[in-house]
Amino acid sequence: MVLEQATPAQESKPTHHHDLRGVITKVEPEKNRFEIRTGGGRVVLCVVDKETTLKRGHKKITLEDVQPGERARCHCAALRNGRHYSQSLRLEEKKDD
Repeated sequence: MVLEQATPAQESKPTHHHDLRGVITKVEPEKNRFEIRTGGGRVVLCVVDKETTLKRGHKKITLEDVQPGERARCHCAALRNGRHYSQSLRLEEKKDD
């Protein structure tokens, strides 16, 4: 499943929202996207835009701060034309060694 970039301003209202929980497997900041492997083993490509909120714990971050192997939750919205976008990405706080 590929989640393509779109924003509510550019598209119609979302038809539904869904959450993905799992582990980040790949990050491509230059392409505004990342992959997450869910608990069921499915790998999903998620696209972010300027409206996407990215946080680690309570601290705002950028996609450049996201690393493969981190546990995450992504809230996505599906739009009527079949496109999807990531509204928020929340990462677990890193534990100090």
